[in-house]
Amino acid sequence: MNKKPPRYPYAYLNITTEDALVDIENHLGRKSEGRSWSNGDPRFALKSRQRNGNYTWSSWKLESGIERGEPLDKHLRSLWRRIEPMREKLISRPEHWKTYVNIVAWFENKDDQLQLSAGHMTTAAYYRMEVDFDFYYDDDFGMGDAKRPPYWKW
Repeated sequence: MNKKPPRYPYAYLNITTEDALVDIENHLGRKSEGRSWSNGDPRFALKSRQRNGNYTWSSWKLESGIERGEPLDKHLRSLWRRIEPMREKLISRPEHWKTYVNIVAWFENKDDQLQLSAGHMTTAAYYRMEVDFDFYYDDDFGMGDAKRPPYWKW
């Protein structure tokens, strides 16, 4: 049985690098939250749980601390508050650490909307972070709606 993902946006901070996870944690002064790994750790397929080689990069995460189901703006405001105590360490991180705010959202159809204020983009730019979006759709990108063309033709 395939379980459908919940329908709400959420956000988290993610740092990826070839450096070891412990190097990130030591520099920032805090452990990773959520699913994380270090370069060289065994990698397993999510569904089958079969071994799939080793990770060739490390991934460190900091979640918003807000329960999923709350509005995106609330998640981002909480994330910025959680980042503030390590602001100087985050700004002084090595240049080769790819750092971004990941926003995840699900849409039932092409009419669903997601709002992101310019202030959040400005804050991400201040910290030299990219904003990355992971969008999931239930309607096969509009292909089932004969009245409107698919997204990529808009």
